[in-house]
Amino acid sequence: MKELTFYADLLSEIKPRIRQAQVKATLSANAEMLLMYWDIGRMIHERQRKKGWGAGVIPRLAKDIRNDMPEVKGFSERNIKRMLRFYREYSVSLPIVPQPVAQLQPVENKDFIKVPQPVAQLLAGHPPEILRRTVAKIPWGHNILLMEKVKERPSRLWYMQQKYKILFMMAIFTGARQGELLGLQWGDTDWENKQVYIQRTYTKGQFFDTKTKTSRRKIDLAPTMLLQLKKWKLACPPNDLNLIFPNEAGQPMNYSNMMSRHYVPALVRAGIATKLENGKIEGAIRFHDLRHTYASLLIEQGENIKYIQAQLGHSSPMVTLNVYAHLMKPTNQEAAERLEKAIFQSTGQNLVTIEQKGVTA
Repeated sequence: MKELTFYADLLSEIKPRIRQAQVKATLSANAEMLLMYWDIGRMIHERQRKKGWGAGVIPRLAKDIRNDMPEVKGFSERNIKRMLRFYREYSVSLPIVPQPVAQLQPVENKDFIKVPQPVAQLLAGHPPEILRRTVAKIPWGHNILLMEKVKERPSRLWYMQQKYKILFMMAIFTGARQGELLGLQWGDTDWENKQVYIQRTYTKGQFFDTKTKTSRRKIDLAPTMLLQLKKWKLACPPNDLNLIFPNEAGQPMNYSNMMSRHYVPALVRAGIATKLENGKIEGAIRFHDLRHTYASLLIEQGENIKYIQAQLGHSSPMVTLNVYAHLMKPTNQEAAERLEKAIFQSTGQNLVTIEQKGVTA
């Protein structure tokens, strides 16, 4: 029996490691492919500019590549046109180019940006940093979708960078556990009733049912959170699992990678944590502490303990009280004032009515 248990433990450790390697390989391959597309777009653009070639070169390229390299896919006439547009969209990274940006002049074709000569020489043949850091991490099909739907590049880049912001907002605005958030699918959102339905959790590389029956619950969404979620739905890459927070390969997000690459750096940028000279992080709060923040804020604003228990998915209000009793106010003058208003209102009529009815303690 022990042998079977040990084997099961070993298998459960190996499978997530395999998936992690598969995801890394997919991400690496996607990035290389997009950088290749960008470079091919650059080659075509430069030949058209220097040699005066028109659009007719693209069908010819598609035909010759298909004939000479029949095993290679993705070089249809339509896709080569997209490569050209892809290069033009991301040929210059405006946010990181220094002072000469002020001298940029628009040209007749809005797809182009005229760059001062020293800057042009600096950037020639080298993908801008924003391409490597953000754009190349997104699948090609999703890049195409964003280029078609979101015309302004700053807005498009904003959409690309929203995933982790929305994830952290959801943690604070819903109090959901990290596994519940990573397992969320778009079908779990109830736009009409402004709620998200917790039905599953994702942990250790697998989907599971919720922790308890009460963990399967509907959480109310604030208007701001709902709006941000709707915006993210537009930018979210399509994926077979219909996940709200997929990784770049369309699979569930790796919790460790999310923490080390995005969550902890966000804490440092926000001044909550500090990165020491030796590289260690000091003062970081756990991801689970965002759940405690949610509960603490609800208690602070005086919400009903039963409501808080239901939103958190605790098995009973007693569990909620046991965890958060130390946050309960020993005095509550606001409650006393509300009681006074309920009894007297503005004329004292309620008190008169109570006395007439002979109500006593």
